[in-house]
Amino acid sequence: MVFPVPAAPVKNINSSDFLDYKLEWLIKKDKVDIMEEFLSKNPDIENNTNLLKYLIFALYFLFTSYVLRSTFILLGISGILLVG
Repeated sequence: MVFPVPAAPVKNINSSDFLDYKLEWLIKKDKVDIMEEFLSKNPDIENNTNLLKYLIFALYFLFTSYVLRSTFILLGISGILLVG
């Protein structure tokens, strides 16, 4: 998926506020794949601290859930082998 980078509006909002709004939208909508792509293409953006924190937390949570799920599956299989 390509993340379009629209130009900031000329009236009523400056480019920094517009960027903050876009980054908060990504967090609110949980667009992890777009966040990864955005950060890899724009590593020098100053306002990406919240985006980085959210992405690290989301990836940690995803990894932890996979580890726990795998552990329960293995425990279930080993329980079947021990009982059976």
